[in-house]
Amino acid sequence: MIININTTTEENIKGELLKVNRLNQSIIQTAKANSKRAYDIFWKNRDENITPQAICDYLGNEAYKLFQAHIAMEEWIYSQDSTHEKLSIPEGWSVNIHQDGTVTITKIEE
Repeated sequence: MIININTTTEENIKGELLKVNRLNQSIIQTAKANSKRAYDIFWKNRDENITPQAICDYLGNEAYKLFQAHIAMEEWIYSQDSTHEKLSIPEGWSVNIHQDGTVTITKIEE
């Protein structure tokens, strides 16, 4: 069965696809901004009492989920935009995710 799409319908489809593409780009940009904001809150918090380790300690056995979620988000963003520079553990830090779900973050001495 062949469907004949007239010019008006074809233009309408193109217009709707353009709207979807713009929406998708907006979602990707929002995801990038949110991922960066979460990264900065975790790694660059200005309150010296709210360290990455303090956050992990507070989360206890659920701390690993924070890293799982961040990794998944970064992978999804990269799958949508291969020019995205993935946010990873900052240089000079090590992260150890334990079997019980707790996380130990250590500043590597130079």
